Amino acid sequence: MNLGFLWVLLLLFIYFANLAAQISRYQRLLNGFLTFFLGAMFTLNILVLLRWVQADDLPRTPIITALAVWTIVTVLLLMTLALVHYPSLRLRLRHALPPAVGYNPDSILHTTAIVIAVISLSLEFHTFIFIGGISGVVEELQGGFEPINLWSQVAFYLSVALLGVGLFSRRAWRQVLVRLGLTSFSLNDIKQGVGMGIAMYGLMIALNIVGTIFFPQSPEIAYDEILPMTTPESILSFGLLIALTAAISEEILYRGALQPVFGITLTSLFFALSHLQYTFTWASVIIFFVSLGFGYVRQHTSTTAAIIAHFVYNFVPFLLLASLS
Repeated sequence: MNLGFLWVLLLLFIYFANLAAQISRYQRLLNGFLTFFLGAMFTLNILVLLRWVQADDLPRTPIITALAVWTIVTVLLLMTLALVHYPSLRLRLRHALPPAVGYNPDSILHTTAIVIAVISLSLEFHTFIFIGGISGVVEELQGGFEPINLWSQVAFYLSVALLGVGLFSRRAWRQVLVRLGLTSFSLNDIKQGVGMGIAMYGLMIALNIVGTIFFPQSPEIAYDEILPMTTPESILSFGLLIALTAAISEEILYRGALQPVFGITLTSLFFALSHLQYTFTWASVIIFFVSLGFGYVRQHTSTTAAIIAHFVYNFVPFLLLASLS
């Protein structure tokens, strides 16, 4: 099935969830949809395992890794299905989250957000199995960069964030900007963002050193081999594109839309796991802690400041690479 069609279907589903949050008679129908989608994913999860076991034409993910990923997906899907149907479990989740976050155990919209997040992670993990694990991810990244994929992801992330917080259904444009924590650039935003971006880059270096000591066999992504250019100017322009698009789209979705509902920790966990290129490596731990830093800036300043922090964190390695080329 065409990926673009699936994305449009998902966006329409998010829009319908916002309507259901306001019209009670739609909620039972939406609840049925959520159950159906989770059941379909559970079936797909079984088929993925059978396909992987029987296939000779697929890259061979280590069996322990494949079974571990499959088990994680199975547990996630079962837990989410239980969350949809048992209010007591949603209430427990509410108690487990910080009091200041906006998660409402009775909100069908918040339940839908959890279901979509789990389904998207499940699909990411299935891809991880089929391409041969982290080694397959490295090979794919070193195979080249497609700008259309980058812009498609940016458009998708921004659409999910905007529709998810109620654009065209529950909120006007100005209300959406406020809900997402997007403000005009201020001196404080710049100071907080630049400071946190540099601090998180320093933390990444420190944790990378720890990783090389305790996990010396982990596959690494050679970014200098991935880059389709070699001159300082081209590296900087490419880095600017990557850093800016990732910072804007990811921060608006994760820190702007999700964090106020699910808190810094849960959002950061989802953020780390959703980065397929780091799945189940020490880099996932690094990304989790970096995400906590971005979340702190969002909580105490704004999403705008978090975008600046993310941009600085992403752009610094390209700046260093250009200076050495």
